[in-house]
Amino acid sequence: MKKRILNTLKKRLVLTVCVCVLGGLIPMAIVSNMLLQFSEQTRLKSILKSDLHQFSELMDKEYYTLVQMSQQMSADGLIGKDVMSYFSTAEPYERILLTSNITASINTMIFSHQNITMVSYLLPQRQESLFSIMPMRQDPSFSDIPLVMESGSIALQVPHQTLNNYMKKDIISITRRFPMSNGEDLFIYVEAFPNFEEYFHTLEQIRGFPYAFLLCSENGQILYSTCAEYSSGTLPAQPEGEIGRLGAYSSITEASDMGFQYVLLMPAAEYDHILFRWTMGFISVLLLTFVMTALSIFLLIHLIYRPIQTLSHDMAQAGRGDFSPVNRQFHMEEFDSLFRRFDEMKTKISALIENNSQQEKEKRQLEIDKLYYQINPHFLMNALNSVHWMAVANHQPGIDRFIYQLNYILGYSLGKTDKRSTFRTELKSLEVYLDLQQTRYDFDVEMDIEPGDYLDYPCARLILQPLAENAVCHNMNDFGLLRVSMHALKEDSRRWVRISICDDGHGISGLVSGQEISQINKGIGLRYVQMSLESYYGGKASLQLHSEPGRGTEVCLLLPIQKKGEPHVSSSDH
Repeated sequence: MKKRILNTLKKRLVLTVCVCVLGGLIPMAIVSNMLLQFSEQTRLKSILKSDLHQFSELMDKEYYTLVQMSQQMSADGLIGKDVMSYFSTAEPYERILLTSNITASINTMIFSHQNITMVSYLLPQRQESLFSIMPMRQDPSFSDIPLVMESGSIALQVPHQTLNNYMKKDIISITRRFPMSNGEDLFIYVEAFPNFEEYFHTLEQIRGFPYAFLLCSENGQILYSTCAEYSSGTLPAQPEGEIGRLGAYSSITEASDMGFQYVLLMPAAEYDHILFRWTMGFISVLLLTFVMTALSIFLLIHLIYRPIQTLSHDMAQAGRGDFSPVNRQFHMEEFDSLFRRFDEMKTKISALIENNSQQEKEKRQLEIDKLYYQINPHFLMNALNSVHWMAVANHQPGIDRFIYQLNYILGYSLGKTDKRSTFRTELKSLEVYLDLQQTRYDFDVEMDIEPGDYLDYPCARLILQPLAENAVCHNMNDFGLLRVSMHALKEDSRRWVRISICDDGHGISGLVSGQEISQINKGIGLRYVQMSLESYYGGKASLQLHSEPGRGTEVCLLLPIQKKGEPHVSSSDH
């Protein structure tokens, strides 16, 4: 019975997916939902706590600023001493000077505090204000303004309407009282505009929900509120920093360093909506994950994964050089056809690689053999040595010198002499060759060689002699002139050597500008030099040929100077 029920791969995959979902995804979903709820509540708590903390710091900072300013204006402060002197003197001129000093000191004090909206001294008994920086209202009474806290002579007042006659804003203020010698009490009044309404408006735009703010005493009595539902009364005790419920609001409390409390209110409906939205999002993701997991398992295992994995393995084998055909059968026409074509491709690639490798070997061997037997006749070395000693024995200095020079040229070309080729050894080989040729041809040589350390730097072997031979043997007329120049150049951070070999012969007919050297039917010398430069410098050197019929031919080489010990493209001299 079990065999009949699970006799297809499809049924087995369905059973596997169900087991995976019931045994893994559902418990994981329950745990994840619990973690998400906790995480989201923690996140919301952190947001509310952070926003409230920033606001409390803003308010405390403003109150501290007002306290510090009132300290300077008290009887012991710098400004307060001038005020006491003002009340103790009856001289009009002295009072004018003191008034000017007091006003200037107050302006200097509030210069760096842009939020200060009013600074003044008040005499409630006389209903007078002195040294105000801005015009004060007609009724500067502040005794009916609720206090946040009172400590000695200092009283911190809740946010209230400003006493500045030119403004209509809610501000915070403090008063500081100190007695005068005549028995009256003089009050310092300082107010500032903290602009907490703009602060909450900005937060509302960022968070997407509104805030309300309460200022409470230490025992929870509401002193100031931006929420109409909680404009007065006493709040129930709530742990600081924890989310609580206050009617239709979620609340969080933070105690000020001055003894009172700040309370931040968020609509509870918004709080619950955010949690619900995250829960629904999690459920949607969970359902989508379930569907996609089941579909992916089915498609990947049954249709795609196994054939692709096999194809990947076969491709890796081919990448390692194994191109042997493998007959794969998946009983799916698309994959079976793909594997058949892949086997055919491997067979063709293997044949092409083998054929190309064989042709490349044969081509290189033919080129090397051809140039080797035409340029470097090693077998002549022993014969020339014998002729040299015969000339010495028979007292033939001319033949001796000729054979010696010829032997040096052959030895240099074969790498037997001056095994490390430099620009200096190339020049020496060229000079020996030209001296040798002048015994046969009647021509002059002009050498323009710039001295310098570059002459001892390495270069490709036997690149000047074939060019000179091409000029002397093929291009020059009788009584001709061969000019050889070598100069060091510097361009950017690279150094170069420019070599010019120029004759005044009959030139090369049929030469097209930009024509490849290999296409010019002018002996093997130019082609050998071109191949040597390409092999040694890897395309960094250039060989240019300029010729006009009847005006001669110039061959220009531009070679990079390679430092001693710097590797070049070729592994050996040529």
